[in-house]
Parts: sequence; C-alpha cells; structure tokens
Amino acid sequence: IVAQVWPFLGQYMEKLLAETVAPAVRGSNPHLQTFTFTRVELGEKPLRILGVKVHTGQSKKQILLDLNISYVGDVQIDVEVKKYFCKAGVKGMQLHGVLRVILEPLMG
Repeated sequence: IVAQVWPFLGQYMEKLLAETVAPAVRGSNPHLQTFTFTRVELGEKPLRILGVKVHTGQSKKQILLDLNISYVGDVQIDVEVKKYFCKAGVKGMQLHGVLRVILEPLMG
C-alpha cells in the first residue's frame, strides 16, 4: 500500500512545503524573503513499515496504532535564497522509529 501511495505523498509534501513552510520561513527573517523550494522529490524508495502494534482497552473512543518505520530514502530537496545567490539541498535521508497513529473519534 505504501509503495502505491508513495508518488502521491511526494506531491503532497511538495505542496505542503511550497504553500506552508516556505511562507513561514520567508516571514521569519527579512533576509529570507526570497526563500523558495526549487526541487522536492521523495525518490523511488518508499517508507517501510516493519511492524504494527495495536493498543486496545485503553479507551473505547480511540484506536492507537504504533508503526515501526524505517526510511532510507533517495530524497532530493533543494532550496534557494535568490537575494543572496545561496543554494542548498538534501540528497538523502534516514528515519527510523515508532510512528503513533491515533484513530478517533470512532463511530458507533
């Protein structure tokens, strides 16, 4: 499932960074008013879910899922501050840990 969703997640991340993160960075400092993301690609290697643990009995109004995740990706994210002719980027990233998903409210 994750492999099939991966390209769409990349599109979502590109939109999120361009429409939410970039304006916040621009507004945080007058020197960063020309900050932009010039490239956002999550790459071909999707996030892997290594294990799932469901917590039951704690509350009848929610379901807690703990996902053991591992991501060793070929991500490419480039940024630019045009005013200072400054460019930077990321060519790879690794994430390992537990992602907790809370499903609520539940319907009767």
